[in-house]
Formats: sequence, structure tokens, C-alpha cells
Amino acid sequence: MIGLVLRQREFLLIVLDAMRYDVFERIYRDYLDGTLYKVWSSGSCTIEWLRNTFTGFYDLVYVSACGFCLAGFEAKTRHGSFSADRHFKRTVNVFADDWDDELGTVHPSSVNKRALENAYPRMIVHYLQPHAPLIGEPRLLMNEKQITDAVRRGRLSRTYVERAYEGNARLVLQYVRELVERMPHRNVYVTSDHGELLGENGVYDHPCGSYDERLRIVPFLVVRSESIG
Repeated sequence: MIGLVLRQREFLLIVLDAMRYDVFERIYRDYLDGTLYKVWSSGSCTIEWLRNTFTGFYDLVYVSACGFCLAGFEAKTRHGSFSADRHFKRTVNVFADDWDDELGTVHPSSVNKRALENAYPRMIVHYLQPHAPLIGEPRLLMNEKQITDAVRRGRLSRTYVERAYEGNARLVLQYVRELVERMPHRNVYVTSDHGELLGENGVYDHPCGSYDERLRIVPFLVVRSESIG
């Protein structure tokens, strides 16, 4: 699906980091209209998804709250590397410029502000939510390792993590709705780079190199389109 989008002359593609299909399917209608598809992600973690999805050079603006996709920086991990400069006309460094030390993440309001300031006919807007830390309601300001350790030690319940994850998903969808309403693009889509394990096999994370369907099957919502859906 993303390949079809990238061939369009005009589009807004919104990426929600670590959005599970089942959670999105259950709640998206509270915020957005559109036709929902299940699609297979090209990676089970962000660096894999970036490397496998963007293999050429694209005339687009990438508004990035993601630390693996920044202008002037090559992300290097044991699972591969990615350089935004080699693939995108311009990358807006929301991750670097609007990081919130108190929350330990980039608030979606900052993403909206930077996206509106940098409007372009071909755009990708990458939010960090619902990726941990979970800043919605209830709030859980922990990373995945801390969440996993807390559950294993009995200091945190799986139910609470699931509620906090959904709260984080609902938070970002409020800002997605606002952005969609304010952007002029005729072609608008919402998807995710990968899913998230929420206690399956004791894991609260999204390991690279996995083919678990809960990580690889992601939503692709056609909000409005002249040629898809």
C-alpha cells in the first residue's frame, strides 16, 4: 500500500509508531472516517521498516518524531542503518528539536505544529505514539524494558499496561484528527511502522527480525483518496 502512495503526485501519509492493528480497529472510528485494511509491515521494528520501505529517493517532506529518521544523521543499529538525507527531499527533525525531557518523548502537539509549518504536497508525518512511554490516560512514563521488568516483578499489571497503551493511542488519534482536518491534501492515509506486543509470551516490546503477526500486521486507513479504496 505504501508503494502505491509514494507513486501519487500528492498525499499525506501519517505513521503511528507501534500501533497494533486490533487496538486501532477497535477505536479509530471515534476519531476518523475511512476504509480500513490489514497490511503486512516490512519490518517488526522501525529501523527495519524504514530500510525496507524507502529504498529510493523521494520528493517528499518527512516530519519525523522518530529518532531513526533525522536530517543530517545516519541511524546505525545492529539491525541495519538508515539515512534520511539519502531518501527524502527534506526531513523535519521534530525528535531532535521538540523532545520533552519530562515526558521522555515527543508530544503529538509538537508534531502537528511542525507539520503545519512545513506543509508540502507530498508528506509523511511520523508520530511517536502509541510507542512507550505512555503519555495518555492512564499515564505510564516507562520504556518497554522498564514496563517488562515491572510486570515480571509484580509491580505492574498487564491490564494496566493495556489500558495505558490504548490511552496513548487515543491521545495521538485526537491529534491525527486535528491534522487531517487542517491539511488540504486530497489523498490522506494513516498506517503504522509495526505493532507492539502487550504481554504475549511475557514481552512488552517490538523485537526486530520477528514475523509475529501482532508485530507485522498493521492498519492502513484510507481517510480520503482519489485512487485507493
